[in-house]
Amino acid sequence: MTKGFAFPRLPYSREEAEAIINAAAPGSVLRALDFEASRATALSSKLADYDIVHFATHGFVDDARPDLSGLVLSLVDRAGRQWTGFSACATSTVCDSPSISSS
Repeated sequence: MTKGFAFPRLPYSREEAEAIINAAAPGSVLRALDFEASRATALSSKLADYDIVHFATHGFVDDARPDLSGLVLSLVDRAGRQWTGFSACATSTVCDSPSISSS
């Protein structure tokens, strides 16, 4: 993790995503939780089919350098290894995420 940043797991983010999924019309949701909610999913053309995309995640803003602002998604990979930084989390890209749901 980048020095000076600590992002705890978001409590109830799964429940939040599940509630949104359950409130949406059947068949109108792409359910992508845990490691299915990946950078590849977030940047894929599949999301173009949806008007609303929900991310349960931390974010950070750099007022002096807005291009360094971004979303902090998963800080570990499937094997539990910690990512080494936030370089892929800049505004123009999205890192792997613990929960994404869209409707």
